[in-house]
Amino acid sequence: MNNVHHSSLTVAAIGAAIGVIGAVSMLLYQKVVKHNQRVGVRQDLAVMNQKIIALEEDLKLLRQQSQLHGKKRRSRKQVSNEEATYTGADNEVDVDGSSIAGTDFNDDEFFDFSDVEESAGDSDSRASEAISELCTLLVKMEDEHEDKESYLKDVHSQLQEIALSHPDNAEIAWRIAKLYYICSNNTEDAELTEVYILAGLKACEKMLDTRNADLIKWYAILVGSHAKILPIKDQIEAGYRFKEYVSKALELNPTDALLHHMLGRFKFEVADLSWFKRKVAAALFAEPPSATYEEAIDHFKKAEELATQPHLENMLFLGKAYMAINQPSDAIELLKKLCSLPALTKEDKAIQSEAGMLL
Repeated sequence: MNNVHHSSLTVAAIGAAIGVIGAVSMLLYQKVVKHNQRVGVRQDLAVMNQKIIALEEDLKLLRQQSQLHGKKRRSRKQVSNEEATYTGADNEVDVDGSSIAGTDFNDDEFFDFSDVEESAGDSDSRASEAISELCTLLVKMEDEHEDKESYLKDVHSQLQEIALSHPDNAEIAWRIAKLYYICSNNTEDAELTEVYILAGLKACEKMLDTRNADLIKWYAILVGSHAKILPIKDQIEAGYRFKEYVSKALELNPTDALLHHMLGRFKFEVADLSWFKRKVAAALFAEPPSATYEEAIDHFKKAEELATQPHLENMLFLGKAYMAINQPSDAIELLKKLCSLPALTKEDKAIQSEAGMLL
């Protein structure tokens, strides 16, 4: 089940990061496609010019809205910075992804109570008991349940109770957020999916100024998951939030292999943007995202160094990045190695199949 979660996590994270550009550009692109379908392949040049002018007007309006939104965000950030004990740098790197050492969910951190046990106060034992209860829930969620939806609702009730009893404990909050993320990926009910995601976000929101990398990380992951089910306008806002908090998580925990993989994915996707999407990004943002394949390679290689076990997806994208900068020998060596590794899941087999096609 861990590999399935990891795969969906990657999709959620990339969707949030690239959605800032892709969601809007796709909307505009669809306008052109629909127009082409109505008029036919041989369109009159004058008609196309009119369509381009209309698109430019749309872009101008969207850019004005984006700039207005940016002013509001900067104003809110100034207020929060005056009140908070933690302040992030204005030039933080754009990132995307989640923080799990190696290729799967690293549950060792989930079962580590050291941060709670080292703190002082009468509530230590109650906090340890709460974390122990959360650990038990995590183990039980690995088991098969006849009525999964009913079981998830029961888990939801237990998580709500724990969250209410420990509203200011970051170590408890991030574990709650992680369990809610797992719940959201184990239901086919779209409404319940959003309920679980929002509950996980709420568990973290009051403590986002703490220097707890795990809490910030799991908040960002849930922001990325939520972005997938939001309208386009809200996807753009979620994308900004996503990048902000994953940046903070990476700053606090720079040895996280999967965070580096996700940052590499973000850099790769931005570098790989089509001409059309680049034009949209330039029209929408005063400072549109920019990245190079070389930057992506640096993060993919860092992820390889830090991973505790082979990460097939990271190897695949590192190979793609080598191909993009015309280093076929490096790409071939890496992709051959990828194809020789054991494929433990359907996702692994799909990755190896794609690597074989690239070879």
